[in-house]
Amino acid sequence: MTEYNQAPTSKMVEPFVRMEQKCSYWELLWLIQQILVNAPTEISRIVASFLIVPPILPSEVTAIRASSFSQSTYPISAVLNPSMSSWWISSSGTMRHGKGKEYIEFQLSSPSSSPSSSAGGGGLRRLCKFSIQIRAIPMCPLSVRRLRLEQYVEEKEGHPRKTTYRTIPAASTTTTVANGHSVSSSLGSWKPCSPVWTVEKKAGWQEYILDPPVDLRSVRLVCLTNQIHEILYEDRRSVQSVTTINVNHVDSADDDHDDDNDDIFADPFGNIYSCVGYCGVKFE
Repeated sequence: MTEYNQAPTSKMVEPFVRMEQKCSYWELLWLIQQILVNAPTEISRIVASFLIVPPILPSEVTAIRASSFSQSTYPISAVLNPSMSSWWISSSGTMRHGKGKEYIEFQLSSPSSSPSSSAGGGGLRRLCKFSIQIRAIPMCPLSVRRLRLEQYVEEKEGHPRKTTYRTIPAASTTTTVANGHSVSSSLGSWKPCSPVWTVEKKAGWQEYILDPPVDLRSVRLVCLTNQIHEILYEDRRSVQSVTTINVNHVDSADDDHDDDNDDIFADPFGNIYSCVGYCGVKFE
């Protein structure tokens, strides 16, 4: 399913259509009516409901779990509040030298939002744009700097070399939930569905476009570095270049090595950059 189009309508938001070729919602209804000759219009609409992906509604989005959270912070649902007076922060020590993979997982639709949803966790939603806001340097040095979005990848039964991208129900992954309990399963794994984006050192909403869009039931926002890590890394690189220390830094989504050489640099802030956080997010 590769091409998605919308036709202009009045007083309604038209759902996206899952078709191999470009097709508006009204063209889809017309096509179904040609196939189902003499079928009532309502039947055509029911058939079409299995072939469309509705847009994301902010009222349906929920934060359902986090990799960790600071006991002194707000509930993870606070990041869906546009106010800058609340935020999420991961546990201290989770971002060694300001690097890690701390996340919050979001469900993008209500559990019974789609008649075609058989996997649980709500119907598919088309994610076109992601927005985030932080409290900027120097106020909050632990604000996220680099991040990406991830979706669940499950092996197709009977086809070990082929994968299909879908988000499974909440209880099927291994994570730490907000109340401290965990659930587990060996099914699949989470994989990137966006580039690695860089959050600028400024307050206010920052927007990122997914091209092409992604159809999901839920998504993880994974924080890879915080702002102070980037600042201190630049300082360390300057020192290393002066002292002719040869260090090759790979800036990518899979940059998971421990950076043992970082230990030679003192941590002037104690544990202040061993966690990460942000104030709010939006999915559209």
